Parts: sequence; structure tokens; C-alpha cells
Amino acid sequence: MMNLTQVLAMGLMVVLPGLSASGAEILSIPLPMQVAQENPEEKVNQLLQQAIFLGKQGTSEALREAIAKFEEVIPLLEQMEDSFAIAVTITAIGVAYWELGENQPALDYLNKALSMWDVIDSPQEQRLPPGFGKANTLYSIGQVYLSMGETTPALDYYQQALSIFEDIGEPYRKVNILQQIGGVYVDQGEIPRGLEYYQQALSISQSVGYLSGEAQTLNNIGLAYLASGDRQQALDYFNQALSRWQAMGDRQREAETQENIDKSTGIE
Repeated sequence: MMNLTQVLAMGLMVVLPGLSASGAEILSIPLPMQVAQENPEEKVNQLLQQAIFLGKQGTSEALREAIAKFEEVIPLLEQMEDSFAIAVTITAIGVAYWELGENQPALDYLNKALSMWDVIDSPQEQRLPPGFGKANTLYSIGQVYLSMGETTPALDYYQQALSIFEDIGEPYRKVNILQQIGGVYVDQGEIPRGLEYYQQALSISQSVGYLSGEAQTLNNIGLAYLASGDRQQALDYFNQALSRWQAMGDRQREAETQENIDKSTGIE
């Protein structure tokens, strides 16, 4: 899934390349009033740094504070006539509301951002591959619908996003969406169909050297086989995933996969 931090990495770092969020001290750095009035970009930079830091904390209180910072940024971006940054910021607000579990405002903001991308996606204004921002927003809308239990519109938005990422050649994003679609079908009991999407994700991950994507997909395939009752197949894929996580030194994912192995062998 794409969380607020990933949305920010997707767009806001492109908006202001010097942007960083390395510590809590950014929340208390005052900006002289005269500078803020004369140079809105400096104010935008400060507010976005604060919003990014708050968003990474992930608590309800921090997310609401991040939303307030993003809202404060939008009039300044309008003053700067930066429609790209506005669309990314609106997307970030939508994702923040989704992380808070407030699906309707999340959809309101994400649909507002979506309506902007067709205008923004032009060589003159686009600072990401054409269609990239739109595809990410489509994916985020799919996430909201999935959290509401509405799988049909969720799959529709995922497929729209997938089609754009295929057109612009974004294999890493394709893998993430294929995993998500596969998971929806597995959860619905359509395991063979889910496995088809997982296998696509696995093939792409291996072809581009996307090791974490490969490991996650192997784990997902294992879970699908475990759900079908095929413990031996599940164990085989879990062990492959485990070796990838170990190679990357990802102890948390390694532990999670080991738990899945224990389930496959009857050790719980």
C-alpha cells in the first residue's frame, strides 16, 4: 500500500529538491515574517518540511497537524502558480485522511487531485514521467475503496493505475499494484486468479532486480497457497522469501516470514 510518506516521496521531494525532514527541530524553526511575505517559496519549504516530519510519525494527532500544514501550503502554491505542487499536496491530504480512517474526505481530496492531473500532465509542467502523478492518485483512490470493502471500484482504479504505469514503463509501481490486485482476489477466495497477478509481479521483480518486491511477492504467494491448504507449496515460497529478507537484512520482514513458515509446519 502507498502511505503518506510514499506520497510525499513521490511528489513533494520533486517540488522542492532541497526538502528534508531529518528531525523534530524543523517544527520549531521560525521564519521571519518579512521573508515569508516576500518569498512564499521559503514559507512553503518550511511548512512542507514540518508536514513531512509529522506525516512520518503516523499518529492521529500528528496526521491532523500535517493536514493543517498542507492546507496552509495550498494558498502559497496558488500564489506561486504551481499546479503540480498543488496536486501533489492535495493528494497527500487525501492519503492522510485515509490513514486516519476518514474515507469520505479522503475521496474528496483525491478526486480533486485527480481532476487536476490531466491538465498538469504535459511536458511543460510535468516534473515526473507523464501520467505518474495521476496513476498514483488513482491507486490511492483504489486503496480508499478497498478499506471501505468496495472491491469492485478498488479493482477498477487499480487497473487504471496499472495501465498508466505500463505505458510509462514504471516496473516497480507495476509490481506493487499487481501485488495489491492479487491480494484482493485471494481474499475473495479466487486464489488461482490472485496467483496469476502474483506471478506477474514476481516475474517483473526478478527481471529488474527489485529484491524487496520479489521477497514480498514470494511471501504473498506462500500465503495464497497456505489459504488454499497447500502447506508444502506455501513452505517452499516462504523459504524463498525468507532467504531474500535475510540477504537484505530486513529483520522485521524476516520475522514475519518465519511466523508464516511456522504456520505452514504447524508450529504456532
